[in-house]
Amino acid sequence: MRRRPRGFNLVEALLSFALFLLVLSLIVQGVSQLSQVSKYFDAKSQVFAQATSLLSRLCTDVREANVVSVPAAGDSNTYAMLDLKKVEPSKWATYYPATPPTPWDPRDPALQEQVIYTLAGDQLQCQTLTSGSQLETVATGVQGFTVKRVRELCIETRISFLVNQRLTVFSRQVWLPQMAERTHP
Repeated sequence: MRRRPRGFNLVEALLSFALFLLVLSLIVQGVSQLSQVSKYFDAKSQVFAQATSLLSRLCTDVREANVVSVPAAGDSNTYAMLDLKKVEPSKWATYYPATPPTPWDPRDPALQEQVIYTLAGDQLQCQTLTSGSQLETVATGVQGFTVKRVRELCIETRISFLVNQRLTVFSRQVWLPQMAERTHP
């Protein structure tokens, strides 16, 4: 009587090993793709958060501005900078007094600060010109920054970032507060 051999023969062992390697390579490939997708969405969400914060800051500065020099009123060109004058936060108590003094000018140059946003390389910088000049980097990785007057009292700001070889553009329009002071006949 013949005994059946125990274990695997060489062909069965090689087939089992090849099948194991195939399944293992599929698992590794899936994990690798999942990691790439995760990195892509993490980078995208970081850029989105940075752009949202930056546009919010720009809009706040534009709304607080008494004068927007660049882009000037009536100028529909696109610029790579934003130049405005607003009340210096440390002087708000002087600017908004409880009872205004008799000779009081709310646009007094002594109370104003000039704020200039420009793009230097891939950094968006904000320069505040008061008694002491301050230069601050407000965003990095910026590919483009443009400002344009859409209408007389509306300014559009565009910021673009490069995320995983794709250009992502964010924009926001801001109506200037002078709109409330305007009266139509």
